[in-house]
Amino acid sequence: LDGWHEKSRYDVNQPRNCPMCRHRAKPSREIISKLIALNDIVSAFQGKGQDERLEAAKMEQQDLMRALWKMGYEAKEIADMVNEYRNSNIELPYAIWKASHSNDAQTVLDWLGSPVDGVKIASSLMGMTLLLTTALHGHKELASLLLQYG
Repeated sequence: LDGWHEKSRYDVNQPRNCPMCRHRAKPSREIISKLIALNDIVSAFQGKGQDERLEAAKMEQQDLMRALWKMGYEAKEIADMVNEYRNSNIELPYAIWKASHSNDAQTVLDWLGSPVDGVKIASSLMGMTLLLTTALHGHKELASLLLQYG
């Protein structure tokens, strides 16, 4: 069996196609959100004397763009997807963003409502969703709750 199936036919770097219409599927909202967050980080750190952080963010941004280009997307298509994502989200209120920083689950859950509003849970501030903010600060319990709600 040496050499059998040397290269898998399921390459993760290949573009995904819709099983119904066979058109190329868009990257996930998480990928677009990450790209927006990296763009915001790069613009925030430029000229602020934080060269190490700026270079790290630029490298990650370039890696993500290269992966999208490799999947067959052009710069204009990526820009259109970013604009579509920005226009489809409501902005996360600053008080809720601050509550997610301080692990104030009660405030976050009260704002989300019962049943949880799908639009609110997908909202973001500067490209950072509630889940991303909570996870970055290591608040595992709140992150777990947000994952349960979608």
